[in-house]
Amino acid sequence: MGKREDSDFNIDKREVHFMTRLSTEIVEALDALIALNVFKSQSEAVAAYVENSIISNSDLYEKLIKKAKEVSKVRDSAMESILETLNE
Repeated sequence: MGKREDSDFNIDKREVHFMTRLSTEIVEALDALIALNVFKSQSEAVAAYVENSIISNSDLYEKLIKKAKEVSKVRDSAMESILETLNE
């Protein structure tokens, strides 16, 4: 599924269960890969494709994760300020 690059993304450890809906055509394509023994299950196939997509753009995703954490801190700080003002 492409070259694996060093990144902060640990694909050797799948520990979070994640559900999604897919179109019939996508599921048929995944099932074809399973029938050809490329993957053992739909879950493994979807995980491999998602991991490959993120890892192949790991620099971008690492920046996005960092920015999302910064935004979350600013949002939390703003919420604390609002609550303090309301409680005065």
